[in-house]
Amino acid sequence: MSARTRLSQAAVEQRRQAVLRRVAEAGEVAIADLAEQFDVSLMTMHRDLDNLAERHMLRKRRGRAVAYPMLTMETATR
Repeated sequence: MSARTRLSQAAVEQRRQAVLRRVAEAGEVAIADLAEQFDVSLMTMHRDLDNLAERHMLRKRRGRAVAYPMLTMETATR
């Protein structure tokens, strides 16, 4: 995807939910790994994670995204 291509807000939210699922499954994931996995820039991934963190869906910690314990527990029981 080129830098000039803009995704719809719905597509951005879909990516954020996929990121959230990935973090919940793993418990924690390096931000650089998420950026690579979702084929976005590091800055885009930081914006996505900032958004999710502001919504209290995960935490950002020194270069990684960390799931809340309840989220990992819920995912593990599915």
